Amino acid sequence: MRRKKQEKKKRILIGSIVVLVVGGLFLFIFYRQDKNYSMVGQWMKEVGVGITRMFSIPVQQVLLPSPNELDLSLSKAKDQEIEELKKLLEIKSTYTQFQVITALTIERNTDYFKEGLTINKGEKDGIQKDMAVITPYGLIGKISKVGQTFSEVRLLSSLSEPIQVSVQVNSQEETYHGVLSGYDEKKGLFRVTGIASQSTIQIGDKITTSGLGGIFPEGIYVGEVVEVTQDEFGITKTLYLASGQDFNQINYVSVLVRGVES
Repeated sequence: MRRKKQEKKKRILIGSIVVLVVGGLFLFIFYRQDKNYSMVGQWMKEVGVGITRMFSIPVQQVLLPSPNELDLSLSKAKDQEIEELKKLLEIKSTYTQFQVITALTIERNTDYFKEGLTINKGEKDGIQKDMAVITPYGLIGKISKVGQTFSEVRLLSSLSEPIQVSVQVNSQEETYHGVLSGYDEKKGLFRVTGIASQSTIQIGDKITTSGLGGIFPEGIYVGEVVEVTQDEFGITKTLYLASGQDFNQINYVSVLVRGVES
């Protein structure tokens, strides 16, 4: 009899825990629409990020059968990581008018390539919504949501919520302005619209942020023109550009903190 009571109590306890967890998840999903996280949503995200850190297993450990191959792979990965960190230091010397915060990618959100990622720096580090996020290869997105110890980054490649970026192209001593208006999934390229038809933009020209709109600082590299098309009415041109960043491989990022000019 006593044993049955204990088992009953155990089932009740487990059931209560499940209800709390499921209820918390529903609350978290509901509050994700806010500018930033609610107290409940942030707590749930903090727990999720913590669990991800604790139980994530390097892919190499799962796939590589040989210890020698594993050592070689980890050594190569370490060298690449060191090289990446060296390049991140160059960002600080380039953007001296900003406080540059280096962060580690700890989670990829929804679709691995197109949508976003989570980094291990947040409000307590000085990060705020809409700040520019870059890598040594240029602009990759902006901060879309902020928690105390983490932030979410909306990537330029997002299809569900495209980011509009005012850009400029320096071509043959002329400067042309346009808008990076999204990612063309079929071409695998970013699209810039609003370019005048008489522009002399050529393949290979570099595209940077213009600073218009106040969100992205001027002069951040975005990509290189690889294709130019003209609309059927001959009024505007559309540029297609390739980013220098491999969006499938983003380990570290830098966040440009506004209002910390030196």
